[in-house]
Amino acid sequence: MARSYQEILAKVKPIYDAQPERFTKFYNRITVLLNELKPGTSILIAEHCTPRSLELFMDVAEMVIIEDLMHRDATDGVLEFSHDRKSIRRTESFKPSKSLFSYYRR
Repeated sequence: MARSYQEILAKVKPIYDAQPERFTKFYNRITVLLNELKPGTSILIAEHCTPRSLELFMDVAEMVIIEDLMHRDATDGVLEFSHDRKSIRRTESFKPSKSLFSYYRR
């Protein structure tokens, strides 16, 4: 079951409190990595973190995905985990096959 943003935040807050500068660098690196994904592309999680930092990487990635959903348009490609949670991908943008404008509108 998906966790809420508050649940994830409660889990990572003690890590932030212990080393705020280090956590912020880690968070920013993941944010930039995921926000630079082009529609239709993905990353393998194992290539971007060590086994030691995997759990924190997953927590921060979930936070970034939730934040991304809040700031994107419905037709934009969204970030999502693969079914096996080994990669993160950005879906293709929605492109309507027809014009969204009515011919009767004047």
